[in-house]
Amino acid sequence: MKKLLFVLLSVMIVAGAWAQTMPIPVFPDPTIDLDQNTSFVESLFDGFDVVSAESVESRTSWGIFTSMVDDYIGVNTYDPETGTFVFLGGGNGLSNTTHISFGIGKTLSFGYLGIYYGGHLVRAEGVDTANDYDASDNTYSSYHNAQWDNNIAVLFGTSTIGAFRLDLNLSQSDRKSDDNGALTQAIADNDTNPSIALTWGGIELAGLAPYATIGILLPTTYSVGSRDIANNKNYSVDVISGGLFGIQAGVSHGSGLWGDLSLLFASDTTAKGETWDAGTVTKTDIVISPGAFGAGLRGGYTQTFEVGKLAFGFEPQLLIGFRSENRSWSDKIADTKSEAKENPTTTNFELMALVNLGAKFQINDKFALYTGTGLRILDWQVRSVATPGGIEYKDTATVTQWFFDGFNWLEGNLRFGLTITPIENLVIGFDATQLVGRFFNINPANMTAGTGFQNTGANNLGDFATYWIRGLTLNLTVSYRFSN
Repeated sequence: MKKLLFVLLSVMIVAGAWAQTMPIPVFPDPTIDLDQNTSFVESLFDGFDVVSAESVESRTSWGIFTSMVDDYIGVNTYDPETGTFVFLGGGNGLSNTTHISFGIGKTLSFGYLGIYYGGHLVRAEGVDTANDYDASDNTYSSYHNAQWDNNIAVLFGTSTIGAFRLDLNLSQSDRKSDDNGALTQAIADNDTNPSIALTWGGIELAGLAPYATIGILLPTTYSVGSRDIANNKNYSVDVISGGLFGIQAGVSHGSGLWGDLSLLFASDTTAKGETWDAGTVTKTDIVISPGAFGAGLRGGYTQTFEVGKLAFGFEPQLLIGFRSENRSWSDKIADTKSEAKENPTTTNFELMALVNLGAKFQINDKFALYTGTGLRILDWQVRSVATPGGIEYKDTATVTQWFFDGFNWLEGNLRFGLTITPIENLVIGFDATQLVGRFFNINPANMTAGTGFQNTGANNLGDFATYWIRGLTLNLTVSYRFSN
């Protein structure tokens, strides 16, 4: 029984860690109240998109205004007459400052080729310790950890059959540890999962530009075990966290209307173990079935208009998400099989409406300013947990929670961006939100505007001058387009 509980605990821990890397989220325990942090509907979409780079124009205007940094790798946004385009930076979505992010788009005689790379090749470390002073009592311990974070997207476009894009997420970790320095040894081996997706688009049908994506998240393998040397007992278990299969399709119209549909399916999590006790081998098979299914609908309307050197835009969006998870388990120890009867089914529903707002001020041919913010109009979440029980488990106990929130700004202060075009086709973008905040800030949530000089601690002009440059970070993107 202790071995079974150990296996179940291992599976649950690993399943939880796996779930956090999935495009489809796993909800917290039903005893945790619903709030803004349990929102899931946005994560139902674009889970297989590995391109984290985003232009300064798009990021600071909340997606209202874009540039070739955003468009060159999209099946419905790339320009077949690009010539040659390169960029470096824009990796705001990457998790580590040591990552790099760059891309290239090239017009070929037979089509168009776009390539994106973000990440770092590999980072590894290890410690091996051996004690062989006494040949009869050799001890050793080892720890190895390798991580690589490589996100690659390749787009090929034609004028006849459309455009195809391959997304590869090769972000993995491999951790191994072994220690025989004690009578009871712990062994662990962990491999995380990559993903692959294929997207088609680039064809206009009756004024509509459709696209479709199919993606797979491969399973994660996690191995744990122990050796009890004194009692001649060994134990090991291999946990395979269920993978994920997803389909997303959408369409956009030249008028600014667009919509998406996303479907996600999660497979089982399994654990297979063996126990050696004085020469007797007992095998254990456990299946924990999330039975997880997610579906989402997303639609919006994007519109911009210009007034002299000023341009404004807005994008209202409506998102509807559904998720169902039937948590059950069964096990087989030797020839004895059993399964849980009280299998709770958790169903989640969310309705969200929001609007993105952006503005652009074209100072002259060399300089342009961008700003923007987002407003969540409403967020309605409902969670229902149904657990069978009673006589022969024919009755069901249901607990339903709901949460409603309306009219919240997605960020407190406005974002600000600056682009400089020192020469033709060369664009340098700065996310200047932090810099502008040193001088003044505009907070639509509180409907306030103020200077950033408050509480600077400056006692003289020198202190005051260094305040706004100390610790300053400007997110930088550089791009250049070579003429045909």
